[in-house]
Amino acid sequence: MSIAGLPKGDYQVQVYRVGYQVNDVYADYLKMGSPHDLSREQVRELAAKNDGRAAVTEHVRIAAGKSFEKEIRLRENDVFLVTLEEIKK
Repeated sequence: MSIAGLPKGDYQVQVYRVGYQVNDVYADYLKMGSPHDLSREQVRELAAKNDGRAAVTEHVRIAAGKSFEKEIRLRENDVFLVTLEEIKK
């Protein structure tokens, strides 16, 4: 992935991922044996494993005239959201 035209500066990059067995509550439910009634502990376990938090958070510095480059391995049925937020000084 490449993003051009960014102003130079420091950025926080976050990569969110959803796909097969990644933030995939249904796959985890199936691994539990598809119980008809979930216990509170099972609900907590599913919520904790599939909370939607960023898979990657990192700090990058973009130089003037340079592009942001990041390699992301994409599997079938994966969906990514990549955010870049400028860090104000």
